[in-house]
Amino acid sequence: MEQVCYRPLKPEDAPALYALWSDWEVIRYTNVEKSCTLEEVQGRLAALRDHETFAVERQGELIGILGCPAVDRTQGTYGLFYQFRRDCWGRGYATAGVAWLLEYMHSRYGAITLYADVVEENTASVRILQRFGFQLQSRAICQHRGKRTTICNYRLELQ
Repeated sequence: MEQVCYRPLKPEDAPALYALWSDWEVIRYTNVEKSCTLEEVQGRLAALRDHETFAVERQGELIGILGCPAVDRTQGTYGLFYQFRRDCWGRGYATAGVAWLLEYMHSRYGAITLYADVVEENTASVRILQRFGFQLQSRAICQHRGKRTTICNYRLELQ
């Protein structure tokens, strides 16, 4: 795995995020329902601006996004998500990114609770969450992309 850096998102990231969120394989396990237009990407970027969301860069090129948007800041609860370009899958970028993000969130906020939802068939993400100690809280069967899907809800207490 090549060296990466993490930085806050900026409006200039829109074209790279457009490419990321236009790739069906990248978005198929996410809440991004369909490929985004560039205008929609710009709107998502604006919405993420006030959350702990970061670009992942390799050699100056955006290869992914990760973050912990607040669920309820007063209660110290945050979500956790990550998305990477397909050519970066299976190379340790998501694992390294989650490790960095957990350290960042703990150093910034101290004791907090993180939640992550994952489609059960996304076994790579399930393994990453379990590796960092996320505990399965519940399963829900719902319609996702027109088919019955099991969504697993995970939780991690950072102390």
